[in-house]
Amino acid sequence: MAFRVAALMAAAVCSMQVSIAAAQGGQCPAQPCADQPGKVAVPKNTRPWSNGCSVPPFIQMPDFSFEKCCDNHDSCYMSCGVSKDECEKSFGSCLKKHCKAKYPGNEECISTANTYVMGVTAFGCNGYQESQVIGCECVAPAKAEEHTEKVVTNFFAKYNKTKTPEEVSAALAQYKGKVGTMLNRLYRKYPEAIEIISRDGQAQKRRGEEL
Repeated sequence: MAFRVAALMAAAVCSMQVSIAAAQGGQCPAQPCADQPGKVAVPKNTRPWSNGCSVPPFIQMPDFSFEKCCDNHDSCYMSCGVSKDECEKSFGSCLKKHCKAKYPGNEECISTANTYVMGVTAFGCNGYQESQVIGCECVAPAKAEEHTEKVVTNFFAKYNKTKTPEEVSAALAQYKGKVGTMLNRLYRKYPEAIEIISRDGQAQKRRGEEL
């Protein structure tokens, strides 16, 4: 997403280290309903979207075809309730697995992957919080469980029609209190759920389409 531009422009190592420490210390909370007292965040019935991997034109970064990992990272940020730290760990794991599978023994691939992860870890907070607003909506606590079940049921109805209502209920029970983690894993398992709006790393969209 566009915030990766700022991430990759970072040059001050000291500043970056301070920012990373802050991010790892949990100082980037998702607060999509902060302006709606009494409401709680639940998944929005929309598709997550990605604009690919962004690199400023004046920075020369090797191309190791990280698009799929960037798509997963964008969709993770939009997984309502997921922590930023979880997204960064998933991103790093994806990039390194990609390097190992497609470019075995290539240290430059690993180094480039580390640069991406360091950038979003240090400077991705605003992008993460904005994406949580895109991926969440705010409802009364009494309606949260019903709404979440409806969204997850709609997801499986589109991307895996073999799932029974009992299986959906079992999945929700398994991830109770961790719906963001469930969504993140679902988007990785069913990448067709992620809408690719561009590959330039710049295009923006405020809302996904209805599932």
